[in-house]
Amino acid sequence: MSKTVKVVMQISEKLLEYINKGKDLSDEQNDEIAVAIANGTVLPKGHGRLLILDEKLVRKYFTSFSFSCQKWISEVGISNATWRIIEADKAESEDEK
Repeated sequence: MSKTVKVVMQISEKLLEYINKGKDLSDEQNDEIAVAIANGTVLPKGHGRLLILDEKLVRKYFTSFSFSCQKWISEVGISNATWRIIEADKAESEDEK
């Protein structure tokens, strides 16, 4: 079985719409995808559960630094600032079996 990687990349909304609708892509659109992948961020194998936070919401719910980070997270509820969750990569633990 071929190994896979997860890549965070940036593409245009219009291209995403084409992909989601299953439309045939032009050579230019395929080039955009290739550039996006090349410039993307590869997530490390075996990463834990990743939270993508909204900076504005983090600032909104921010409390004093006199508290520990753990206390801040439990007081604020990190879910208030969470925009997306990327589940943990279990591939590494499966390889170890």
